[in-house]
Amino acid sequence: DSKQFGWWLAILVVTVLGLAMAWASFWSLQSLRALKASNLAGATLNAQRALPVVQHLSGLTLGLVPDLVVWHEGLWLLAHLESIKVEASESLELSPDEDRPSLAQVLDEPLLALENLNREVPRTVLVRHLLSDEQQTQLSNLTTTARLLKEKLMNGDRTWLIVFQNSQELRATGGFMGSLAFITLKNGSVTNIDVQDIYQPAGQLKVAIEPPAGVKEYLSGGKNWQLTDANWSPDFPTAAQTVTEMLEKSGYPTIHGVIAINLDMARSLLAVTGPVNVPDYQTQVTSDNLAEVLRSNRDQFFAGSLAKQHLLASFVTQLKNQLLDLPVDQQLAALKLIVTETHSQNLQLWARSPDLQALFTDYQVAGEQLPLSENPQFFLDLVESNVGINKANQGVERSWQLDIQPTQTQVTVKFNNANQASDRPQLSPQAHGARHLHYVNYQRVY
Repeated sequence: DSKQFGWWLAILVVTVLGLAMAWASFWSLQSLRALKASNLAGATLNAQRALPVVQHLSGLTLGLVPDLVVWHEGLWLLAHLESIKVEASESLELSPDEDRPSLAQVLDEPLLALENLNREVPRTVLVRHLLSDEQQTQLSNLTTTARLLKEKLMNGDRTWLIVFQNSQELRATGGFMGSLAFITLKNGSVTNIDVQDIYQPAGQLKVAIEPPAGVKEYLSGGKNWQLTDANWSPDFPTAAQTVTEMLEKSGYPTIHGVIAINLDMARSLLAVTGPVNVPDYQTQVTSDNLAEVLRSNRDQFFAGSLAKQHLLASFVTQLKNQLLDLPVDQQLAALKLIVTETHSQNLQLWARSPDLQALFTDYQVAGEQLPLSENPQFFLDLVESNVGINKANQGVERSWQLDIQPTQTQVTVKFNNANQASDRPQLSPQAHGARHLHYVNYQRVY
């Protein structure tokens, strides 16, 4: 009888375990399907249903079964997605006197779970056969990237600079730098955003710097190199370092990294978020009027006026809040947009940290000009810069043709300026021969 009881007990245990695993498997799959459909709430809820069962199974095996460990860590991440998102959004802005955890602290536990998951996958029996080699590589890269970003971006005090480049006045890295934003971080949380018109710090540079060719003849007015034209190099890391050096020589704090955002990306982002209301100025900023709102309108803002600076600061604050309040599907759309825009170099990043800069290079978001010495194949880079000190580029179209022959190579570039020039007086006295919307292009060919 005792032997029979033992068999029945074993059958009962196996049945219960089987039902439990079936339950956990069903809700785990439902969670993954919800996540794939950008249903964050559904993914979290379904993972929470499966997590207790897998947690107990992993505990019963003392964490010695890699497949159960990976299952548990993956479910834990899915079950906490919603709370991680909320806590990260709250900690993104952190006043100095607040006791809330910083962004680095919020991400500590999720990063640990991700690292455990990544470490155990190669030891699993089933999971490593379910994941392709490419997916396992992506998981490993994601873990390494997350750890590096946390160490370099969320460790202590950091100052990052965002430069807004207006492609309607084209420059080598994307456009004229009309505005800047200094972002102060403490352990990953934003403690201050200081938005400034480019001319505010430009007037504080006291060191004489010899301007490069092109700037010297057309933009310097016979004087020194100024911050407004610091992004003259087509190699973004070089231009970013020039910008930071000029700012630091003007009395600004050490800048740990630079992010350049071009007008096209900002417009695309507004298409995702929708119009942004700026109540203080009774203005609604859309993808259509963004350029007019952000550019330096000398008709509206007198020299030394802080009106433009305050307008920009209000707009950036409202845009940030609107992004954080978006539904998950729209936030994912914004994230995909950012990835897409980096491929078009409408978003470029530079970091003072060599490790972080190497990461930007690997992900091709550094805006580097291909070095000829390291590339034995054919290389052609046409660098166009509008030195007319106007916004003529919005109506300029260009096309180019490359003809390679055994003994010679010919490059033909055609420009068509569709702007309707007017007799309106030139706003900038420095724009010598470039009247309203006439186009003056300083062309470089590499």
